[in-house]
Amino acid sequence: MLEQIRNDNYILEMYKKIEIYENDHYAPAYHSKVHAFNVTKLIKEILSLTTSNLQLIENAEIAGLLHDLGCYKGKEDHEKRSYEIAKKYLEENRIILKYHNEVLQAIRNHRNDFCSNNLILRALVLSDKLDITKERISKFGMDIIGMRQLQHIYDVVVDLQNDIFIVNFLTDENIDINELLEKYSFMKKVFLSIKAYANFINLDYMIKINNKCLEEYYEKGFRGKLLEKAIKNI
Repeated sequence: MLEQIRNDNYILEMYKKIEIYENDHYAPAYHSKVHAFNVTKLIKEILSLTTSNLQLIENAEIAGLLHDLGCYKGKEDHEKRSYEIAKKYLEENRIILKYHNEVLQAIRNHRNDFCSNNLILRALVLSDKLDITKERISKFGMDIIGMRQLQHIYDVVVDLQNDIFIVNFLTDENIDINELLEKYSFMKKVFLSIKAYANFINLDYMIKINNKCLEEYYEKGFRGKLLEKAIKNI
């Protein structure tokens, strides 16, 4: 089912519409096919750490494929449009998923919902926020202080070690980490999504850049419960 949707001509055409819109409107970050595929990959990696429910994982991946289709008209209210498009698409193609309602809820609320009991939604929110590698930034984003540092992030690796959920951002040697962390406000959402997901699955968490804990970059640190104090005002 996942591959069927991934290769569906309608879905591929929607991705093209998004790409055209974003290029025409100077979007700083992409929401088209590359982003959807990256989010899908991250969802599988994240969920596979803690569940062997392959059907749930595949349904979550489908949510990842469909979550930004509403961006063909821009980011404003795109989650609502994405939900409507996905709902209609599944109905017209007579696709009934095991976690059908959870998938649609995830698409509808993926932008800022950090409190849901829906595991698929939690995984989608986190994966969406973690897709901040160099593939995500557009040529227009290169001119934005803070955001321009994404061009130096080449991978985001998730892992589970000793019951600690670990997110490791891997970068080249040209990154300005201070600018990334202090000037790119979206990093607050990235950190919050990590914290929210780890808390939901009852695990501690650790955030790293190039295999070094953020506490090596910040005096107070961002490891486990220390992050809660550091971002309490987000």
